[in-house]
Amino acid sequence: MGLLSRTLSADDIASKHIGKQRRYRLARDDFFTSFKGTLLTFYREGLTGSDRERFVSNYVDSMAIFRTEKGQYLVYYIVEFIGNEYSSGRRTFIKVLDSPEMLKQFVDRMEYNNNKLFKPIILSELRNRLQMEG
Repeated sequence: MGLLSRTLSADDIASKHIGKQRRYRLARDDFFTSFKGTLLTFYREGLTGSDRERFVSNYVDSMAIFRTEKGQYLVYYIVEFIGNEYSSGRRTFIKVLDSPEMLKQFVDRMEYNNNKLFKPIILSELRNRLQMEG
């Protein structure tokens, strides 16, 4: 099997895979979610140490949105919680949604300190990708 047929992890999420169907195995805590799907868009926060200090509570560190082989939308995102005694550190979340409308609503309702950075990028790229495919 060639390089393109291997199962990809969160570290492999990159622009070269956008629009291509691949197998993914994404970690969340001590578990993995495996699926076959198409990467629609992704975002990685490029904060330096001093930039991170600006965020008092939390921010989205990275996010990727996929359309699964079954036609559902999977949102994989990592949040860095800072200064929160109950949930400090990095946490990984996975959300599966059934329609593009539900997906857009979910992203639009997210409330993190870097909303103005990631939401316009994710929503714009998602809208463009869905228009190209629909």
